[in-house]
Amino acid sequence: MPAPYYTISLTAGSTTVAVFVMDTDSLLTDRHNRFRQLRWLDSALGRVSATVKIVVGHHPLRSYGIYGDTRLLVRMLKPILDRHDVALYLCGHDHDLQLILHPEDRFACVVSGGGGKARRTRYGAFTRFAWTGGGFAYLACRPDRSVVVTFIGRTGRLLWCDTIQPPHASHIRMNEHRQ
Repeated sequence: MPAPYYTISLTAGSTTVAVFVMDTDSLLTDRHNRFRQLRWLDSALGRVSATVKIVVGHHPLRSYGIYGDTRLLVRMLKPILDRHDVALYLCGHDHDLQLILHPEDRFACVVSGGGGKARRTRYGAFTRFAWTGGGFAYLACRPDRSVVVTFIGRTGRLLWCDTIQPPHASHIRMNEHRQ
């Protein structure tokens, strides 16, 4: 890691992806750093003209797992993500896989914490997919600003695939694959 929070830019053909990596531990515990980091993110998101913007943090903003939503992130981070047309917020922490499309968010929440000891999750009101059997999420960003979110189980089996159309997470094209 080059710093506690930073940006990575990726380009493939005509698609540019800006990934903003946050230190959610300090966002939750260090009030002084919290505001500095949120100001940095707001400014950095405003300066970037990438095809797709993704924000990554350890702690979930939305979750139906053991910890639930992280209220402070919903209160302080969500407005920034909404304002800057972020496609999705990617996190771990809950040891499960989830895709959540909350109608109050302009972005999707992807929990990809299925690499460690499994913890139970559940389907909630805005769950598109949830899984506790281990695995990972694979993201493919497209020139039309859509993001294909694919969940692969620990045995390599395809669990679920959805295409997210930002900036409104509720406008999706469902490509469901479940076994």
